[in-house]
Amino acid sequence: MFIASGSVSQTCSREKRQEFYNRLKDLYLKWMQPEKKTKEQLGEALVLEQFYRSLSPELRVWVKERNPTSGREAAELVENFLSARRGPKIFRLERMSRSSASEGHKEWQKEGLG
Repeated sequence: MFIASGSVSQTCSREKRQEFYNRLKDLYLKWMQPEKKTKEQLGEALVLEQFYRSLSPELRVWVKERNPTSGREAAELVENFLSARRGPKIFRLERMSRSSASEGHKEWQKEGLG
């Protein structure tokens, strides 16, 4: 009996796909533990994982190290991380007229600062 050349590879591929599916399902059950969580908790975990995937590797590690308990908390951590790393604000100094400077100095003296 001759086997069509494509049917052998299809059978092998089908077995590999079934093994892969079984492995994925097993990993999912270990990771998510659906019997212990509500539908909302499962959804939150999936959304949080997708959120992590959107971050740069450095930021992802930083956020995960802080063990956020929700996506909202993870987003706040990202905002804190980014705002702390933004460059310092640049302030422009303007020249003061002599009269403004002396008025400011008088105010300081009144308050005991100068």
